[in-house]
Amino acid sequence: MPSSDFGIVGKEIGSMSFGGPRYLRAWLNSFPTSAFTISLNVRSTAPGMLVSLGDQDTGSTEWAQARFTIDCEAMQIGIGFGQTLGVTAHTPGMLLDGRRHHIVVTWSQPAPGAPNATVVVYVDGVVAGQRSWTFTDDNLNPGYIPQIIASGPLYIGYRPTQHNEPDPSAIFDGAVTDLSIWSRAMTPAEIAADATTVVTGNEPGLYLALPMGPAGRDYLRGSARDLSPNHFDASDVVMQDTNVCFGSVWRMEGFPTGSRTVAMWLRCGFASSGTYLLTYSDYSNSEPPDDAGPPWSIADPSSIRVSSSGSFGVGVADGTWHHVAIVCHRERGEPLEDLLYIDGELRARLPATSEDPLANNQRLVIGGRLATN
Repeated sequence: MPSSDFGIVGKEIGSMSFGGPRYLRAWLNSFPTSAFTISLNVRSTAPGMLVSLGDQDTGSTEWAQARFTIDCEAMQIGIGFGQTLGVTAHTPGMLLDGRRHHIVVTWSQPAPGAPNATVVVYVDGVVAGQRSWTFTDDNLNPGYIPQIIASGPLYIGYRPTQHNEPDPSAIFDGAVTDLSIWSRAMTPAEIAADATTVVTGNEPGLYLALPMGPAGRDYLRGSARDLSPNHFDASDVVMQDTNVCFGSVWRMEGFPTGSRTVAMWLRCGFASSGTYLLTYSDYSNSEPPDDAGPPWSIADPSSIRVSSSGSFGVGVADGTWHHVAIVCHRERGEPLEDLLYIDGELRARLPATSEDPLANNQRLVIGGRLATN
């Protein structure tokens, strides 16, 4: 049986997907701008961006409508709000210790667009920091009081480029689960209960609920289901990179260049169409003096293809786990052929279109393909 999801046990945000690392994005409307609570569970050993609401393409500008962000460092949580100084909450212990931490941020204003707000940050049920301030305390022009956007994208594990931040954040390299947003500032008692309560989607005042665990994922469509009545499902966004893979072996000594069997567990959705699962001898394979003979690859979960024979016309991109095995085999005195097994059943076989021998001691790449000539 499979032992991990996307190659990294327990990770959702930042996990490698076919084509590159990924984050989640949900499109929101009627956001509760004057009072809300954001709650999530985080586990990581590296700092990064957790939540970012709004971007410069959806009306979030430097003054009029402001992006709201939550990020974490080793011993602090940062809350960004437009161009204000925001809030920095120093935590009593290490956040990036690889253990699960419950993080909650409450926001409250007297009314939408009011020039003042109160933010309270909780970590594992304890108040880690808070600030009540008038935005002009941060030297903002009184005529340009920032407002949280009411409609726009919510990024999970990522912050896009905006205004005086010409570069986007890196994708958060950790696990984010049980993200929920409530249309009120929760009390300390409610926050303590939230740490252990399973959200069902029918709770009063629930605006968004993304469990993001395997049970809450739609692997066929590449999305996380929102359990709230609003149904703001979050979609996977893959940061495309032509030089990315799950891992590689620089020199694969003893690679079976004749008959071979490659077996793997796969769970893929629509977005995996055309991507590479495995390649061997793919870099500088035809450039003397590094001529390594022909490359060999397995690609396209939607219609599995082997470079030595072609497409089998059978796919597994249906969002569920499948055991896939490719057998390159030659019967005595017969031509070389490729056989495809799915879940233990022989589904297709094709004669090899090329019988050029593979070279030994070449690079093996898993989950991608590197540059070729």
